[in-house]
Amino acid sequence: MIPPDHRNPPPLSHARSWLQHLPLRWGRNVGIIGLVISAGALLLTPPSSPSELASLVRAYVATSALFAFFSYLAGLLACYELRKPFGRSPAEALGRIAPRFVASAAVLAAVLLLIEFLFQWRDGHRLGLSGNAAEDAGYCVGFMGSAALLGFLVALVSKWGLRRAIKRDGTSRGRERQEPLFSPLAGEPMTVPGPGPISAAPIAPVIAKPAAPARRSTNFILRHWRGENSLAWSYWGVAVVGNVLGLGAIIGVRLLFSTDKGFDPGPIFWVLVTSWSIVLVVLLWQVVGTWRSATRHAARRTAANLGTRWATAAKIMLVLGVIRTVAEFTQGGLLQLAETYDMAFRGDPRMPAYSLRVMRNGTEIEVSGGFKFGLTADFERVVSASPRIRVVHLTSTGGRIGEAEKLNKAISRRSLLTYVPTHCESACTLAFAAGRERWLHRSGKLGFHGPAFPGMTPADLEVATSAWKAQFKAAGFAQSFVDRALAVPSAEMWYPTVPELSFAQAITDVADGSEFAASGYPAGATAEKLAEGLAKYVPAYAAMQARLPQDFQRIAGTYYDGYMNGMSETELIAAFRGQLIPILQANKARADDAVLIEFARVTLDQYVVLGQKNPSLCYRYAAGVGSPANISDVVPQALIQRELALGERAITTAAPRPPIDPQILEALMSRVQAALAKRFTAETLGIFQLSSVPPAQHADYCNIAVALYQEIVALPPPEAALILRSFETPS
Repeated sequence: MIPPDHRNPPPLSHARSWLQHLPLRWGRNVGIIGLVISAGALLLTPPSSPSELASLVRAYVATSALFAFFSYLAGLLACYELRKPFGRSPAEALGRIAPRFVASAAVLAAVLLLIEFLFQWRDGHRLGLSGNAAEDAGYCVGFMGSAALLGFLVALVSKWGLRRAIKRDGTSRGRERQEPLFSPLAGEPMTVPGPGPISAAPIAPVIAKPAAPARRSTNFILRHWRGENSLAWSYWGVAVVGNVLGLGAIIGVRLLFSTDKGFDPGPIFWVLVTSWSIVLVVLLWQVVGTWRSATRHAARRTAANLGTRWATAAKIMLVLGVIRTVAEFTQGGLLQLAETYDMAFRGDPRMPAYSLRVMRNGTEIEVSGGFKFGLTADFERVVSASPRIRVVHLTSTGGRIGEAEKLNKAISRRSLLTYVPTHCESACTLAFAAGRERWLHRSGKLGFHGPAFPGMTPADLEVATSAWKAQFKAAGFAQSFVDRALAVPSAEMWYPTVPELSFAQAITDVADGSEFAASGYPAGATAEKLAEGLAKYVPAYAAMQARLPQDFQRIAGTYYDGYMNGMSETELIAAFRGQLIPILQANKARADDAVLIEFARVTLDQYVVLGQKNPSLCYRYAAGVGSPANISDVVPQALIQRELALGERAITTAAPRPPIDPQILEALMSRVQAALAKRFTAETLGIFQLSSVPPAQHADYCNIAVALYQEIVALPPPEAALILRSFETPS
């Protein structure tokens, strides 16, 4: 025979079932939340390529799984600590959930910090290194504090679940009780179905005692959470108190995560996470307590046949407040969290990589690429290893303002010069402003606009703009210039002219390319890349790649070696022309007649311009005496481009030509000389035979050169080409 107690074993209570499934439930819920947040992040910041999408999905899934696993571990630890209190009474366990979850989360955080210390898996910051004591303390305290806060949030939800389970257990036991055998009002006996009658002896009536009034909690936070305060105090008073408490907590978190090393996206990310967690916890506490207080207020007014409009209005305002907070978080906080997460843990993938290059025997350094976290630290290490550095070249489209501020301080602290060879835009200009002297190449550009960051409010942008203005003004920039520069929207760019920059004291000097090492090329430049760049601007050199490949490669290698050895732009151009001109001269002698005549017309126009602006330069250029004359700054660019285009035609049309008949050439030159004798005296023409012409006669020499080419191009094309070909053919 089966014992009565084992025929129908009691089912597992809801409270005990809740405790057993708590770890798995929390691991599942946190994993789902992580996947939902990851999906939202992908929608807000869509990747640029399928490979990046796959990489992001793998990273987000792995992160969600990791958080789910640690939530499961926290649940296991908490359940282990709750076994004894739960065995005595589920109600006792209810009061100990919060400290158990907080302690479990803090323990797991401490374990993670220990693992990080042992394996040093973060590149942006290393635990335990010398000089990092303050940062390590702030990071560890903030990390454990964040974990404890998350544990507290989990505890709140868990308490709600356990309370429901206990309530369900109580309801189930009440249903299993038998109906009373008497009427509590009349005290009359009642019959119960069964095999035999029940004694009809009267049973004394049981008078139910009135329930004792619920005791109000003395805990302010708990009292509001239960809705025990008046509606007026819950709606108005608690709003002020809650905001003050939340603001104080956020300030405390910022102090915990603050370091003395400036911009660091890791602490910024955790500050944002913790701050928004505090905001959401305080909001949840305020809304739930006020909602419950409004419900009680409405019930009391309804029982007294009075209106409930104030309770209804309070609930409507609560709903609107929640919607507003969620909108602010979606439009601001979530975007900031996604951006700082990428900056802190994914290497800021949307920002170009940066590079550093030491030049000119360790006296100059080039900073190129995006301004992202780690740039200043690497810059400091390189400069410390090369103490002779005095000039910083900047070539960048900008980046993070925080990193630019750090680089600004590093440059200012060492009293270095700053120089922009090609372009320096956005946040790069903040680093440029730190230079003791600020140099801009004559063709370089500085680009200005206002700051921007995802999720920033107009008030945040105003604060960032004010800080940026203060640094420009401290560097000596004119106030009106700074106001105009930072008033430009972040989606646009303003490029002031060199006179505007000089007048506003934004630059101190303009470089012509001879003062500093050549720079401004893309990071990781090779001989092939430099050759491609030269071919875009020098068509004659581009034509050599197909017609004269060996000469093309030789010039590219020489140019690259000079660039890597720190030669100035002027020196590089001179070396490039020194190799290119002989090749062009050799091919001009073999070019078509039309090409030679067009070359003569370009030379004629150049002599005319030089004679008007600088006769001595005209003499040097025409006679070919002294160092190679650089006329690119004097003659119009259109003439330079015509000459370069003709160089390409000379190479592409070069072919073997018949030898020149000396008698025909002599006859043609006699005709040209006769024409010149009609325009100049014999004494004036005699200076053409001098090995060195006095400066007073440089203008006459230039005029004779102009007249010579005018008479030649006036001849019939075959005759003009014959004379010009003789000029290019070695005699």
